[in-house]
Amino acid sequence: MAGCRATKANGDACKGDATGPNGLCWAHSPAHAEQRRRTAAKGGRSRVGGDVKDLRLQLQQLTERVVSGDLETARGAVANQLITTQIKLLEYERKVKELDELEARLEQLEQTREGGKRWNA
Repeated sequence: MAGCRATKANGDACKGDATGPNGLCWAHSPAHAEQRRRTAAKGGRSRVGGDVKDLRLQLQQLTERVVSGDLETARGAVANQLITTQIKLLEYERKVKELDELEARLEQLEQTREGGKRWNA
């Protein structure tokens, strides 16, 4: 299969395989521009940004309460552990979402590559 004839933003030649008559890979084909835009926009609409701000605020308030003596250190430590667990969960959810999106893109590439023939893995 012929290689993509596009040049990447850094000036290097694209190493993708051309999938259409225009000699471009999926990532450079104008026919897929709208789908690439939608996929990129989905990544920017994640709720994680708001959750991180909320967790940061909770941690700041927790710190202030422990330092001022309004909250005993043992309870503050447990609350901090719970906040840390929430952060790990957010990171896990983000990774699962990214993996799901990557799998969907890979499946789509497999379907368009060589006229819809599947690769044997």
